[in-house]
Amino acid sequence: MSASIAELIRDPLWQFVGVLLALAGFAASYLQYRAGRARRELAFGVLVSRKLVAIADEVTSRVSIQLDGHPVSNVYMFEFGIKNSGNQPILRDNFDEAFQIHFEPETSILSAQVTRVHPSTLAVSMSRKAHSIVIEPLLLNPGDHLVIQSLTSGKRPNCSAKARIASISSLAPINTGWRVTPQPFFPFSHPMNGASMIVWSTLGMAAGAYALDNRSAAFAFVGIATVLFFLSLSLWFMGKRGLNGGRYIDEI
Repeated sequence: MSASIAELIRDPLWQFVGVLLALAGFAASYLQYRAGRARRELAFGVLVSRKLVAIADEVTSRVSIQLDGHPVSNVYMFEFGIKNSGNQPILRDNFDEAFQIHFEPETSILSAQVTRVHPSTLAVSMSRKAHSIVIEPLLLNPGDHLVIQSLTSGKRPNCSAKARIASISSLAPINTGWRVTPQPFFPFSHPMNGASMIVWSTLGMAAGAYALDNRSAAFAFVGIATVLFFLSLSLWFMGKRGLNGGRYIDEI
């Protein structure tokens, strides 16, 4: 028995599988280290931008559109997202001043309202000025976010955010970057269709090859199954991190 084990250990294919396992362990440790570092981050950006109403110059004298009794033209609808995309809470005291969304003077803000918050208990105090939307300092735990919908009139608006928050030098872009959708961990589900069945089938073929004394083929099948297993684990891990600490706000 001991001779068989020693022969297995000396087999080059089995040594290759061992190297793969070691590299996967180092990669997982590094990813865990990176994910566990303290990171304070606030993401902001435009989620939706649509032109709702436009009046051609040649018919402006014949068509009139009013909102609350005031004439408007070239109405745009924007949805802005603000999210704590880091892994540290952002406290009210961390804000040096209120968070502001500025528009150009040629743009009139017709309305602004908070349409969605997470969690549902998140209290947001917001006001509207002539050319800006003001959000008062608030507590944002990791993953907390809010969506603001605004209607504007005039030229197509260019907007910018003004925020000064402790330990945050600049705002991160929202809903951008590579994203992995989390899946339940193998073998219950897998990002690749039928991967769990492939793994079990590969292990079955490895057992059959070993029974037929074809050890090279058996170790090759074991190596394939090992790679698929750690691929599943890696995608699950990255997906969980992407969901909990990502810069995305999903539509509902």
